[in-house]
Amino acid sequence: MHSTLNMPVDRRSLPVNWFENLIIYDLGMHTGQDTEFYLKKGFRVVAIEANSLLCDQARSKFHHQIETGRLTILNLGIADTQGTMEFHINTARSEWSSFEKSISGRDGSRLKTVTVEVATLASVISEYGAPYYIKIDIEGHDEYALLSVLNSCYKVPYISVENGGTMLNELHNNEYNAFKYIQQRHVVETVQNTPPLEGRYTSHPFEAGASGKFGEETDGMWLDYASMHKIISLVWDVESGGKNPAWVDSIGGWFDLHARHRNANAILHELIG
Repeated sequence: MHSTLNMPVDRRSLPVNWFENLIIYDLGMHTGQDTEFYLKKGFRVVAIEANSLLCDQARSKFHHQIETGRLTILNLGIADTQGTMEFHINTARSEWSSFEKSISGRDGSRLKTVTVEVATLASVISEYGAPYYIKIDIEGHDEYALLSVLNSCYKVPYISVENGGTMLNELHNNEYNAFKYIQQRHVVETVQNTPPLEGRYTSHPFEAGASGKFGEETDGMWLDYASMHKIISLVWDVESGGKNPAWVDSIGGWFDLHARHRNANAILHELIG
């Protein structure tokens, strides 16, 4: 089964710059380290971030890409509804900021609470365009984002979510049949693919905290659902979403779950038109 999932990807039939009008959604832009990588790869990016200060900093850093239409930055939270919600900013570790106070306030952290506009991911996509890849890392609201797109009319070739847990089953139940569980602790050691399999080549170095490569450039073999279930179960209870108490992130590391739609190639051709 794994050999079938790992057949070499042949994109020679595609236009030379097949990726230039495809959109990557960066949910949880934070400081923009992933957004910068996606832009260097030649994709358009819609970056979503609930922290207004981080949005302002990114708009300054990426002003040229915004002016040329390559990047859209939305100061927005993703939820299961439209409206406003309280967002808790961790003033010491901004990457822990969350709509869930228990997440942002870990270790007795000092918080600043603000009111943020929220929307469903599907409603955002309906306005800004269908995705080629979605990176979801939004501290507690990941499942809201995933379910919104899975329950919509949009078919997305590649999706990644932080940790995985119950989201493995949700992806599997919606025609995602190939998975990778990517160790994030060593992302700074990642080597870029030559020749590239996603977009154009870049020598971009990954910072600590970056999500790293995506799609067909992710390291390792694509695994089927049963194999991935066994792997994730070492860290998470796939049915309840609870953390395995024996797993210590500082020792074993932490992971992003990458998933590929069973019809990823056909969807890609539809997106290219």
